[in-house]
Amino acid sequence: MTSRTRPSATLQNSGTPKDIATLQDSATTPCELSWVDATPFRAHLRHLREATGEDWRVIALLAGIPTGAMERLMFGRRGRPVRRISPVVARRLYRLSPHRINRAGAAMVPAGLTGKLLAQLVEHGSSTLELAERLRLPHPEVVALVAGRQLRCSRLTALRTRVVHEATVGQQWRADRAA
Repeated sequence: MTSRTRPSATLQNSGTPKDIATLQDSATTPCELSWVDATPFRAHLRHLREATGEDWRVIALLAGIPTGAMERLMFGRRGRPVRRISPVVARRLYRLSPHRINRAGAAMVPAGLTGKLLAQLVEHGSSTLELAERLRLPHPEVVALVAGRQLRCSRLTALRTRVVHEATVGQQWRADRAA
């Protein structure tokens, strides 16, 4: 019987690219691995942001990572950087590349929800010009989405819209609820 080193023991201590590659082929459930060094994944997230210009929240949604986990990776907890992250978060982030993010700009999805979210933003005082700038879209496309005349949009547009909506309407809702 051969002895096998647990990937988690290697990953906890070093977090080198070789160890990150091992993570791709490792177990799929959080119980099968322990925590992973956050440093190389924080660097990868910075690289993704710099290479694509995307907001970290959009990257989180695209990777299927909870925004709270991504926020802690980016900004730390109580001013201190997190030292380790879940292997599931690590794996999902590592699988994302600038090319994959850019491909999401070409993948088309139904625009119904995106149009409704944009219409809510307009109702809450955002102008279509402002939204076009924030979403990096031509103004006529935003107008068509708000009016419901555009049936499809890119996956990246849908994710950016969710982020802008949450940052605007979600904050207002939480503030109203707290009052």
